Amino acid sequence: MRWTIRGLAVTVCWCGYGLFFGPVATAQELAPLSISLTTVAGAQLGGRVELHQEGAMPRSILLPTGRARLEVPVGEYEAHIFAYTRRVAMLVEIMPLSVRPGVEGRLAYELLEGATASVPLTAFDRDGDRVLDRVEMARGTDPDDPASYPGAIPVPFPDRVFSSEAGWYKGELHAHTSHGRGSESVGELIRRAERAGLDFLAITDRNTMAAVSDPEFTSDRLVLIPGMEWGSDDRGYALIYGPRTLPPQADVMQDAQAILERVQFQGGVFAVAHPCFPHAPWQWGLSYVNAVQVWCRDWRGVPGTSYEVLMEPLRERRDGQLIHSIALAMANPLRTPDGSQSAIPTLSANGQAQRFFDYEVSQGLKACMIGGSNTASPRVPIGSPVTYVFAREKSAAGILEGIRLGRTVIARDVNAPRVILKADAGSTGRIDVGEGGVVPLGMETDFIVQVEGGRGFQAQLLENGVPIRTIDIESNSQGFVVGRLPTGYSVYRARIIGPPKTPGYGPNELYAASSPIYAQTIVPYDPELGPDAFWLRIDPDDAGAQEPDFTRLDAVTYDNLQRY
Repeated sequence: MRWTIRGLAVTVCWCGYGLFFGPVATAQELAPLSISLTTVAGAQLGGRVELHQEGAMPRSILLPTGRARLEVPVGEYEAHIFAYTRRVAMLVEIMPLSVRPGVEGRLAYELLEGATASVPLTAFDRDGDRVLDRVEMARGTDPDDPASYPGAIPVPFPDRVFSSEAGWYKGELHAHTSHGRGSESVGELIRRAERAGLDFLAITDRNTMAAVSDPEFTSDRLVLIPGMEWGSDDRGYALIYGPRTLPPQADVMQDAQAILERVQFQGGVFAVAHPCFPHAPWQWGLSYVNAVQVWCRDWRGVPGTSYEVLMEPLRERRDGQLIHSIALAMANPLRTPDGSQSAIPTLSANGQAQRFFDYEVSQGLKACMIGGSNTASPRVPIGSPVTYVFAREKSAAGILEGIRLGRTVIARDVNAPRVILKADAGSTGRIDVGEGGVVPLGMETDFIVQVEGGRGFQAQLLENGVPIRTIDIESNSQGFVVGRLPTGYSVYRARIIGPPKTPGYGPNELYAASSPIYAQTIVPYDPELGPDAFWLRIDPDDAGAQEPDFTRLDAVTYDNLQRY
């Protein structure tokens, strides 16, 4: 954009992290530029071109059809060419470009790699940073390191291990400082998290990771996880944890998908943030995420959203029915096991987010639940809700690994009831998996729900988002077993609910919830041979075993649990 204010030309650029205002002494001369992006076979490729010029912000030009003609300022550029293939953006070339006065410039590029459908373009990117290996070698970056690629901005990653003991660690995964929209400095927020007794803290300022470079980003008690709240009001926000390079902004889904995949290869976590909040519902439509923030702020405090606010493609219907999870979460109730629909009162944004999660995992997504307070000042309590992560060690790498493996539960706060879900495949009397685990189809399986501190509330086991067993909790240390024989892909999770105590949205208060255990095809199972013929069990006494000991049940034992 160019505005003239009382004779002064002013350039306003959107750089992805804020507005940049800069006076321009004289108007820049423009010249036409034609761009074409094709395969060597002549097929047009959708994509994007970034024009980089020394001392100026990059200019991004979208090429939905692979062609564009526009006017750009005269000068010398470095053109970064991105091809959109299989729903992801790939940096396929970096080349010089001259735009001269009175002459139409031309940028034509023919892509060799991926020209045949038998070999995808991603096969030429072995480290997953979504830059072709050929480009990396030409520019001197490491094609085997997803944190090394042209234009990468490194992000420091803490390597301190506070404890080598595996266990449940509790923390805050959504908090803001004065580097973003918060009122506290980095040090003030960290000290507040320490006073709250948390084990880890992720600072997630919006579209910036400045907090990681702040001198106050240090603690002798807390695991500090580099993070950011990434996205826009138009499409919604994600919570990115542990990236090794600074994630840029994106305007279209293919660029966002490339960011997601790069974060995965770097060992980070990409999570959907408050997907059904009214001001910025989730509309990116990415192929995979590690987690969904189903609980932000108090459970019933934020009203839900109508699916009419979504972009038209997400309101698509087939045979008169909405088909996208985000629209379904905001509209139709979940179906009961007999196929009927049960009426659900108006839900909170968190209630809708829970349904969005259930729809997604029921369709095959492997992701965990997380919560976060979204605190931006001491007026909003930190760690409310709180996320517990089962990690092999108390470190940033350990916490991120636990989230990626789906080993999480969420609770109202650190003093609230907690629920843990485990499963015994084959009903052998031995625990096989916990949250994030998989049990086979066609096998009698005991699902063990363990509750701590929930007296007076109700515990539920859910199958594909629908409660199949509701139990009154009569003591502060209680558990129960539900036997199931899953014959088709199924998702099981547990939660603690109670009646509303304050005005809000939705029929129940949520006090705690577990991430899922999945039932799916693993190998054909022969009941006569038993599970030992198909399962590799880890000896808990083996010093080399790195898996958590899911056989441990706090305060109660498997044998004396009530069976349903």
